[in-house]
Amino acid sequence: MPVLTFLAHDSLDSNPKWLDLHERQLSKVKRHEIVALRRGHYPHWSESTAMAKKIKDFLNAVSKP
Repeated sequence: MPVLTFLAHDSLDSNPKWLDLHERQLSKVKRHEIVALRRGHYPHWSESTAMAKKIKDFLNAVSKP
């Protein structure tokens, strides 16, 4: 199953291992992508437009054979 993960840069800045942790969790997932968003710890509030576009792009990409 494809997995799209969003992370906040605030989390990455405050915990240097945060990205590595997520990459290791997804290591056995054939199709995955991690996207770091610029603003705040709650990017779904401040980056909803960017997230919606990325979700649409990701779904379009994984639906192609």
